[in-house]
Amino acid sequence: MADELRPPCMLREVMKAANCSICGKMLSPDDGNENLCRRCEREESIPVALGSNGSNPNLPLTFLLACATAVAFYAVVPLLLFHDTFIFHLFCGHGWVPYICVLLFCFALWTMLLKIPLIERQRSAFELKLLPETSDGFIKLDDAQRILGRISRLTRKQRSLLLVTRIRQALLRLDQLGTAEKLDDLLRYRAESDANAMESSYAAPKFIIWAIPVLGFVGTVLGISNGVQAFSSLIQNASDLDGLRESLKGVTYGLGQAFETTMIALCMSLCLMLVLSWLQRREDRMLAAIDDYCIEHLLQKVKVQSADHLSSEDLLAFTRALREFTQHWREMRDGKPGLSVTIAPPISE
Repeated sequence: MADELRPPCMLREVMKAANCSICGKMLSPDDGNENLCRRCEREESIPVALGSNGSNPNLPLTFLLACATAVAFYAVVPLLLFHDTFIFHLFCGHGWVPYICVLLFCFALWTMLLKIPLIERQRSAFELKLLPETSDGFIKLDDAQRILGRISRLTRKQRSLLLVTRIRQALLRLDQLGTAEKLDDLLRYRAESDANAMESSYAAPKFIIWAIPVLGFVGTVLGISNGVQAFSSLIQNASDLDGLRESLKGVTYGLGQAFETTMIALCMSLCLMLVLSWLQRREDRMLAAIDDYCIEHLLQKVKVQSADHLSSEDLLAFTRALREFTQHWREMRDGKPGLSVTIAPPISE
């Protein structure tokens, strides 16, 4: 009966206050916050890492996945499927170098593979449609405040997206200063910052792509060293035919280790370089799409008058007054009677 006596606007306010401001879920009496449910309040309480742009995978998880993949590879491929074959000899018969190379290869591969869903999540920001996308849509100060209010109601993961962050910072500057001056500089700075962050996120794969061939050359040095030692035994056992055969086996094994470890390392580095170039090109296209969206739907649609910008009426009045003053000055210079200029006395309070 009491709800029937309330005006419709009050009923809407009560219903709005009873829902979470982020996910829209109905609040329960157990929720401590009056505007957020427990899940949203817990997500909001998690601090955001400084400099995080949402495109860096979790390194501990990546390392665990790399270890599990390397163990599974050696437990299945060389030991079960290709036991006593060339593959088994290639990965298990050349000391410790192939094991380290396989582990580093798995770590770099998982680092890049885990970035694919992160890039797709960044593309989901275009589906939010925060800015007017029609040709006749413009952004004024009231529209900026409305868009900022809508961004504040997004989830924490949505607010951390690159496009949402860039739009929020640009609209905050527009709302605080009331002018669109140097807004393009802010967007350019954000674009360069995102590009640098994207480049730094590939530091670990690039280091591993460089380190794997170095490990291959280390295996080459070890193989040549073993071959030289076997060759010295060959010289000592030159008179013994059986010892000569064993020494020859040591020489050929050392040379095989030298060249095969280098081949493994170069093939792994080539595969990682192909995946890296494909992924970088994909992320570059994503950043270019964000830049084009901000220029087309934000920078070119802001309709806010600058503080030092004169309107057409003010400019016309100023031109008329300047023309009258110039005419009066010329007539006085030529000794002709001109227009009388009167200055109104100040109005006393």
